[in-house]
Amino acid sequence: MTENSGLRSLALPAKDAETFNAYLHLPFEPIALEMMQMPVNADDVFIATFPKSGTTWMQQICHGLRSAGDMSFKEVSWVAPWLERGHMFGIDSRITQHYAPRLFKTHLPYTQINKGARYIHFIRDPKDALVSFYNFLSHGLIDPHALSIETFAECWLLADQLAERSDPLAPFGPYLYNYWQHLLDWWAARAQAPVLTLVYEHLRRDLAPQVARVADFMGIAADAALLELATRQAGFEFMAAHKDQFSDEIIGIPRLHKVVRGEVGAHRQLLSPALAARIDAAWRHYVTPVMGAAGYEEFIAVLP
Repeated sequence: MTENSGLRSLALPAKDAETFNAYLHLPFEPIALEMMQMPVNADDVFIATFPKSGTTWMQQICHGLRSAGDMSFKEVSWVAPWLERGHMFGIDSRITQHYAPRLFKTHLPYTQINKGARYIHFIRDPKDALVSFYNFLSHGLIDPHALSIETFAECWLLADQLAERSDPLAPFGPYLYNYWQHLLDWWAARAQAPVLTLVYEHLRRDLAPQVARVADFMGIAADAALLELATRQAGFEFMAAHKDQFSDEIIGIPRLHKVVRGEVGAHRQLLSPALAARIDAAWRHYVTPVMGAAGYEEFIAVLP
């Protein structure tokens, strides 16, 4: 982690909306901007997700396919680095990758990402993503006893962060994510670049055929044995047994484990009807006029 990353100057864990908003508005560091402009290869694969939408899961799938199941890595981001934030963990995204194609993960929209590669756009229900991110950050970056999920949602998922920006051409910042803009941006990118859109819920329902789709998109001639291996190593039991290889280590913050059950529809037990309704309304406000789908479930119903 670099000294100027901004986290050191914040009173973490965040106990109020003001501190959490300060975290969201941290600017990109020069090294991050450099990574976002580095040249890429046509066969590179970027795993492009909104936070807590299955990023680590897809890193494991892609790396397992290209490496025939190599598990010698310290943590998966050492073999599939986080483009704009890898330096926080001492990882330079320009490091030599020992398997092909090269892999990167990112939470950036297509408009901000390096152009000229291939992109796996992995999507998840915004309500489940909200609950997952809240629980994830509750391990050291926010205080869940002081910052409710309703307040968290107001800051992160429901705030019209795009309207705040004084310069619409400037990078958003590493944590100023907007679910609606991210979805629309990557969906539009399919007309400009090789983009494979995959659905978290579909992988949860039937993983093996989706792994085969990933292999085909990556240009990997995977036989039945490799597909079985990559599918098994992307299963919850396997990843949970190797959970330290799928957890972030930031200096001064408890280890952030990323392998959890990730149940589909878990938000139904955790979100109030009022908050769920507000998220549905946000979908109809931002997404429906562009895509037509009245909600997330209707949208993914037509995707393979």
